Amino acid sequence: MRGRRAAGAVALALTAAGCAGVTAGTGSGAALQASTDAQFPSPSSTPPSATAAASTSATSTSPSVPAPTTGGAPPASAAPRPAVCASGVCKAVATSPLDGGYRATVYSAPSPSGAAAATVTELSLGTVPVYWHVTDDANPSQLSCSPAPRPNCGLALFVGAHASEAVGLLRVGEGFQPYGQANSNTPTTKVGDLNGDGWIDVSAIQNTYRPSYATAKVYWQTSTSDGTTYTSTGCGTPSHQPPPAPAAPLTGTCPTD
Repeated sequence: MRGRRAAGAVALALTAAGCAGVTAGTGSGAALQASTDAQFPSPSSTPPSATAAASTSATSTSPSVPAPTTGGAPPASAAPRPAVCASGVCKAVATSPLDGGYRATVYSAPSPSGAAAATVTELSLGTVPVYWHVTDDANPSQLSCSPAPRPNCGLALFVGAHASEAVGLLRVGEGFQPYGQANSNTPTTKVGDLNGDGWIDVSAIQNTYRPSYATAKVYWQTSTSDGTTYTSTGCGTPSHQPPPAPAAPLTGTCPTD
């Protein structure tokens, strides 16, 4: 589709509080790991200790940061908060439980590069954030997660005035590993399990651009996940006003450019 964002085009920028000059990396455990490509770095496979998770009580919500222990320091397993979330400027957009006490939360944050916005993805165990990831030049719109068949999430992002996308994430140890991306040439992308198999699928409105974006017909396209990629199942009938979002995978023929 014309105007559709190319797969893998989202820039990923990682920052951590107290690490001056660091603009790329991922917060995991007690340290940051630099990232040199456009992928989430491989997360640690070692979960934080139950003692560390149990030693922390309720936390503030913007963003989630572990409450101090008796000595005034956060638990050793807590990941450093990204610098873009300093002064409480990160705003929680969505949260969803996973397996074993893990929870995913996404925040809208200022862009570290001066773009329109950034997305901060957090994985917490109990009340302790164990992993952070900053996706620059993208704003979160929706998050949906499932504990089985493997703990997985679908994250929908606004990536431009006429573009959005969904990214599939697997929880692996203390972090997230991406496995697929589905793109739209409109701002409307939704995530959820459409076929009841536990994998988070994608529904997106596409624009035919005929004769122009403003006057063209639009249609829903659905893509299902198998934990490794997204596969388009089909599309709805183009119309000037799209129907409600589909509740099951579509099977109709998709328009071609």
